[in-house]
Amino acid sequence: MESFIKDLLTDKIIEDAFQAFSFNKEECHFHGGFENLVYECRKNDQAYILRFVHSSHRVSDYVLAELEFIDYLNKHDASVSMVIPSKHNEFIEIFDANQGYFSVCLFNKAPGTFIKDEINDQAFVKYFGEEVGKLHSLTNDFKPKHKRYRFDEEDYISVSKKYLPKKYEGIYDIHDDLIFNINKIEETRETFGLIHTDLHFHNMFYDGKKLTFFDFDDASYKYKISDIAIILFYSFLFWNIEDDAQEKLINFLKTFLKGYRKYHPISEESLRQLPMFFKLREIILVLVLASSEEEKAMNHFIHTHWDYILDRKNLIDIEVLIKAVSED
Repeated sequence: MESFIKDLLTDKIIEDAFQAFSFNKEECHFHGGFENLVYECRKNDQAYILRFVHSSHRVSDYVLAELEFIDYLNKHDASVSMVIPSKHNEFIEIFDANQGYFSVCLFNKAPGTFIKDEINDQAFVKYFGEEVGKLHSLTNDFKPKHKRYRFDEEDYISVSKKYLPKKYEGIYDIHDDLIFNINKIEETRETFGLIHTDLHFHNMFYDGKKLTFFDFDDASYKYKISDIAIILFYSFLFWNIEDDAQEKLINFLKTFLKGYRKYHPISEESLRQLPMFFKLREIILVLVLASSEEEKAMNHFIHTHWDYILDRKNLIDIEVLIKAVSED
């Protein structure tokens, strides 16, 4: 998040937003923010997440499209945090700022906490695959009133150019070549649709029985294999690119796909595209960290991954992976 956005969120906007969603000041506290600013509110033993989205990040129509998608998923038995309308029965309330405006929306806070040791539990991993497969199956029949953007329409590059050191600017050529090649992939009902696009373990909670997905802020029309690539990347390849990462990834993916295929098919051809989406996530992560002024995190990530990004190396041996996870 660019620092000026925090300065635009005045006490009056915050208090007016609390009132619009039937909270008082004492019931809410600041929870944090990376691309959006978030408050946690509590009423009658129920926790809620109140989110402030500045128009420089997402215009209101895109926020409405996100909430419409979440509401659809919730009504079709997907494990997502429910959207709660305001006291005016609106999914978003809009508040003008000195520059642009804030779209404010409310969600039930997901039960449970972040996933930790469950990643090594085969029963959980299979269930996790089922829930992601369900999301990808449901998107096939989703016909929205408000439409999100395609993955290649999001403009994180122009913002990053204000902050990314010149010595790393070669990343833009690699990005453009990668997008060109990804866009050659055929878009079918089975391979392409509106997806979460950011399914790492900080965007879901588990309470021992139920997994709940949240933060669909980056949802876009994209290849479904990207969601699986994100899960694998952050679980096994984000900070650890040692020799054992591939073995751990394969063991996880074999079980995950048993659950996933219960609700949605996935082809060998799609699995072969994983390296491209790992690479895309590496690049986007550098650009987003630069844009958010998270210099320390960006420098650490570049230090551990730059050879892979710049030399266009792959983090896994795709042939070994394909052989290991092929259906019996």
